[in-house]
Amino acid sequence: MRIAIVNSKGGVGKTTSAIYLAAAAERRGLSVELLDLDIQGSASSWCEHGHPATVTAHRVGVGSLDKPSKAEVTIIDTSPANQKEIDRAAQVADYVVIPSQPGVLNDERAMATWNYLHAKGVAAAVLLVGIEARRAISANSKARFDGAAHIFETMIPRRSAIAQSANHWPANLFGYDQVFNEILEEVA
Repeated sequence: MRIAIVNSKGGVGKTTSAIYLAAAAERRGLSVELLDLDIQGSASSWCEHGHPATVTAHRVGVGSLDKPSKAEVTIIDTSPANQKEIDRAAQVADYVVIPSQPGVLNDERAMATWNYLHAKGVAAAVLLVGIEARRAISANSKARFDGAAHIFETMIPRRSAIAQSANHWPANLFGYDQVFNEILEEVA
């Protein structure tokens, strides 16, 4: 199974979502390959600092997406605003995750990305990350997507432990395990 993590906006949690979904798959006993298309190489750098033996990470170019993988799950982390990458990753993926943090501009870019992929017949959903249940901005973002785009039932909470987990393999998945389960249900 291939899962692409895309959004035409940067700084919305793509790399973090890629790592945490890889960890969720690995915890289910699946072998995982993480393909890092982002020019910054943050996902592969994160993995260089330690990950389970059942997870491999590679910095790759778009052309590498056509190569078969021996892993049971392949996670593709993409760059923001690189339409060629987004298109190719979406074409080869079984499912596309569009992470988005609360905020009007983030919502607009995630909605535009979802609309674009939906028009192409790509199976995709918006994943709301950095959610604070008691803040209006989080409720407003969820409300903007309700009925307008497919969103994950599970929302990822805002936690300093997530932000501080860079370069460490996740110990707590903060709901990403449930997101992975939702993907499995959609792909089945």
